[in-house]
Amino acid sequence: MIILVHVVVKKVFEALGEHDICPNCNREDDSFQFKNPDRRGGANKMGLNEAKETFDQGK
Repeated sequence: MIILVHVVVKKVFEALGEHDICPNCNREDDSFQFKNPDRRGGANKMGLNEAKETFDQGK
């Protein structure tokens, strides 16, 4: 069991990179973006850090 810090809350996934969708932030679990949070591409349009910042700003 892996605990990932997502955009909104901690979400528990069975394994990293299984491409589960977080019900809170709608981001797809992507091992590339988890390891490279400033990079765009992969399963999500925004990088993880950019998505966190955007969410915090209420966008």
